[in-house]
Amino acid sequence: MIIDLYFNTVRRLKFKQIFFQIVRRIYRPEFKSYLLDPTTRTHKNKFIDACPEKNSLIGNKVFKFYGEEGSLLEIGWNGNEKDKLWRFNQHYFNDLNAANSHNRIDWHKDLIQDWIICNNSKYSVGLHAYPLSLRIANWIKWDLRERALSKPAIKSLFAQGIFLEKSLEHNILGNHLFANAKALIFLGCYFNCLISQRWLNKGLKIIHKELQDQILDDGGNFELSPMYHCIFSKDCLDILNILKSYDLEEKEEVKNIIKLLELKIPKMVDWINAMTFDDNKVTNFNDSASNIGPSPLDIKTYAIKLGFNFENMNTVKKLNVIHLKDSGYISAQKQDIKIIIDVAKLGPDHLLAHGHADTLSFELSRQQKSIFVNSGTSCYGSSSRRMFERSTRAHNTVEVNRTSSSQTWSSFRVAKRAYPFNLKINEKKESLNIECSHDGYEKILKRSLSHTRYWKIEARKIIIQDMVNGKHESAISRFIVDPSVVIKKIDDTKFLLKNDDVEIEFIIKVGTINLIKWESTNNFGYLEQTKCFEIGLINGVSIVEII
Repeated sequence: MIIDLYFNTVRRLKFKQIFFQIVRRIYRPEFKSYLLDPTTRTHKNKFIDACPEKNSLIGNKVFKFYGEEGSLLEIGWNGNEKDKLWRFNQHYFNDLNAANSHNRIDWHKDLIQDWIICNNSKYSVGLHAYPLSLRIANWIKWDLRERALSKPAIKSLFAQGIFLEKSLEHNILGNHLFANAKALIFLGCYFNCLISQRWLNKGLKIIHKELQDQILDDGGNFELSPMYHCIFSKDCLDILNILKSYDLEEKEEVKNIIKLLELKIPKMVDWINAMTFDDNKVTNFNDSASNIGPSPLDIKTYAIKLGFNFENMNTVKKLNVIHLKDSGYISAQKQDIKIIIDVAKLGPDHLLAHGHADTLSFELSRQQKSIFVNSGTSCYGSSSRRMFERSTRAHNTVEVNRTSSSQTWSSFRVAKRAYPFNLKINEKKESLNIECSHDGYEKILKRSLSHTRYWKIEARKIIIQDMVNGKHESAISRFIVDPSVVIKKIDDTKFLLKNDDVEIEFIIKVGTINLIKWESTNNFGYLEQTKCFEIGLINGVSIVEII
């Protein structure tokens, strides 16, 4: 079983990932101080205020991430007192660019000085390439606004750049490599020397390739997570911002990147419009949480500041149905009901770290208030909760034989994975009919078995029919209710669901009914109590109506 998991995971990786994973295990560069005073470049235009980061300093050298506090005096910068993600956040220095950060400028100066003194080992958490990349961008953004980086801090920043250049995450790729390249561009703009010119050129080269690989033709980021899409969008806007701030457009490579970003960003904003119900939070497809990255509103506000015109580009909300063909999502709106349907692959086959076994799941809102949601992402790591949140059981779809439709395992691994097929979209005057199947259970249970889901969306009613074709012992279709929804039972097959002043009826036409206690989240580090309808398929069929 373990050999099978590893084989079906590794065989999908790119050769480059495997090669650099081996290199990273046998070689790690030394982190050396930089003795000379590096020259910085004068920027010609103001660096536009970017998306505000989340406040994370609640006292001098006292952090709070995802509800968990820690004092630097007690836990330091490294050690097992906190988990890896908490430590990563500690080294990001996001608070430098959070709301009202100027009021904490003395705290920030002390924190930077402490970091420089305490993080000289190549094994420091802060010298992992991802937090290193985010910290570089944050220090530079902060200095462009506050002009407060000391000479020792500027030397340290240069030394961090030298270390980063030798530590690029070609073994992971995706948003990690993009963040590395973004940091190289920031360093290349900020400093003015031959080394910084090399950083700029290298960063531009990586970004040019990754923009074409990672942004799909429909505007979605290829990891298919609304949260990471927003983070990626912010990174793109930051790159555009700093290139224009330093007025380097005479360089052909810079000009090409600016042109490419200006072409891609409007599509990326349209994608997030289609994939959300509310400007202040993201939907729960794959790894997503609203308190990690910028909100959809933050992205749109930042883009407007950089000169994008939403009056011309934002046509998404005027349409009844948007099929994001390259991403594999369908966003349909009939009057005040909006449903987002997942008929997608889990993500790029070589990079499913943030993928969930959520094929054919959906989320639904009425008047922008969520009614049915997937369970969300409250944690990373290798806990039982992490395993659950990536499983089919945690999503609004069908679980067969208590097995997930894709083999999600460890914290960020996927072995065998479901692929959707036979997608049919039939838009009529009075209704929208969508049908899709997937092959995940056939691969994992090793028998002729498929799940097909059919949605019929009318002006005032949605019908969802599930069919499991092939021999199976059990099949359960789940409908997870948003924690804000109050449920009132009308009779044995009819329920009234109410979120503030918004109501819908949930009617089970075919299937057994079990309403159970549940936990879901839209925020990392938190869980909320809610309920879940478990609809047992009868002879491989269940039908529900949402009115």
